[in-house]
Amino acid sequence: MEINYFAVLVMTLFAIALGTVWYGPLFGKLWMQFMGAMDAKGNMLISKEEMKRKQQQMGPWYAIQAVLSFATMWVLAWVVAMWPTYHGLLAAFIMWLGFVMPTIGSGLIWDEMANKERLQRFAITATYQLILLLISGYLFTIWK
Repeated sequence: MEINYFAVLVMTLFAIALGTVWYGPLFGKLWMQFMGAMDAKGNMLISKEEMKRKQQQMGPWYAIQAVLSFATMWVLAWVVAMWPTYHGLLAAFIMWLGFVMPTIGSGLIWDEMANKERLQRFAITATYQLILLLISGYLFTIWK
């Protein structure tokens, strides 16, 4: 069994790029509301200085996210390589359905947001992960 580490690295970079777009231009304002930094009308609830300070503190967390993304891509590549009779799309969907989606959902059970906000946050996060895993699983099948 061989894992294509170039593909793992490419898909790790893709995960970071997709996350940047997903939690930026696509759902950034809604996400900022969930984090308490913006109101529903798009007005900032924290000062520019506080926002800049928070952004500067994110560097280590982005590094951790990159390592976690690499781990996810490596495991998915391993699963696709391990069971060559299964297509990567199926493996990715099963991993999302059995591990990722329930973990995201259970993480929100104890969140103090209103139910509508929890459902939105769940939908944004779970859909990002589903799209990422499906694309990655498909490409790992091609790049074997």
